[in-house]
Amino acid sequence: MNELVSINPATLEEIGRIPITTEEELDQAVRNADSALAQGKTDRAYRQELLQSCALELTRKNAEIGPLLVMEQGKTTTEAGGEMWISAKNFTHAAQID
Repeated sequence: MNELVSINPATLEEIGRIPITTEEELDQAVRNADSALAQGKTDRAYRQELLQSCALELTRKNAEIGPLLVMEQGKTTTEAGGEMWISAKNFTHAAQID
């Protein structure tokens, strides 16, 4: 199986490996996405609830995801925390759009 190796740019250490998708797997993923899109015609209130849940989870998992951003992208801890905060705020903003 082919893999993409994720490297910490500061230390050049391997962080992890991500499998590279085959054409068949990609085609199946597109079919699954098409199916999900057709099923995803939910009402506004439900979508808003989902978006707000995403914001809450990003906030809760900041301490877990932030260090991954530092390792994988070479960000400072402050930058990683800021990116998580902005992402959570974007989900909150999207949840408030009428």
